[in-house]
Amino acid sequence: MNTSTPTVSSGDKLKHFTLSMIAEYTQYNIADLNLSCHFENDLGIDSVSLVEILAEINQRLNLSTPLSASGIHTIEDVITIVSQYADEGTLELSDAESSQSQPPPCVAARFIRDQVCATFALHSGYTESDLDLDAEYESDLGIDSVTFTVAIADLLKAFQLDTTTVIPTCKTLSEIVQFFLSVRYNKSVVITGKIILPLNRQLA
Repeated sequence: MNTSTPTVSSGDKLKHFTLSMIAEYTQYNIADLNLSCHFENDLGIDSVSLVEILAEINQRLNLSTPLSASGIHTIEDVITIVSQYADEGTLELSDAESSQSQPPPCVAARFIRDQVCATFALHSGYTESDLDLDAEYESDLGIDSVTFTVAIADLLKAFQLDTTTVIPTCKTLSEIVQFFLSVRYNKSVVITGKIILPLNRQLA
């Protein structure tokens, strides 16, 4: 009897794996999920949460190229894209889900989101609750390039990243969160669980 690590080598296994991942994150029963479920409209999964789920799938399947949320709206979209990797060879499920080296994905994502919101609220004059993650920070929120640069520098320090790290072009706070999430899955972002702001500007 073969007791080796299970691999994703068929449509059924891939479907079950994807549904299990989404059920784990959303707390839905697998029986309540179907391939046509829209992440936002049916499951209440926003863009940041979707990136988190995709990053976790990427880690557990050891995909060579990170999954992008662009063009992904339903569960079936995820399966279709991951199937392209399966066509190139067998995808092995790693034991990442049992690893204790990092906090659970939902904890990490919320922490990163909270840190980004707290930092930009500090520099922009907005309250955290008034910041719309999907609004364009410059045209919609009025956050200029200087303020943006200073906030990003503080975020790099808070996450203990090299201050020379190149940030890709981002128009929204959601995209900034997505960037730090992607870096987190390269095991570079330090997740402390405590919001860090610059000295003399700490949260009360």
